[in-house]
Amino acid sequence: MAPDVQRDRELIDDAIFCIAKAMRKEAPIPVTLVYRDGPNFPGPNGKFGNMCHEEFPSNDAAIERACQLTKLPNVHSVFIREGKRDSPGEFLWDDAALRAECERRRTKNALRRPKLA
Repeated sequence: MAPDVQRDRELIDDAIFCIAKAMRKEAPIPVTLVYRDGPNFPGPNGKFGNMCHEEFPSNDAAIERACQLTKLPNVHSVFIREGKRDSPGEFLWDDAALRAECERRRTKNALRRPKLA
């Protein structure tokens, strides 16, 4: 059927929101990497992991750090959100999406052929 802006307004608004959110992942904005340095539930000693916050000038720098951290066995619940530590900001990457991005980057780097001199 033919497009109808009035009828499709809700779908258009949803699409605009999703596109804008995806573009925020590429924007050069300050972000905060958030993760736990231990389990999300009480361990044998009855303690939870500490919530850690690291600020970065860009999303890409935070992803690189997250990729280093996700290799460690004691790192849990890794997220990246907009803004500095003490400012409110929307989450850009949840744990599953961030780990998938790190795996994609590792695979991409592993598939690169070394340059010949």
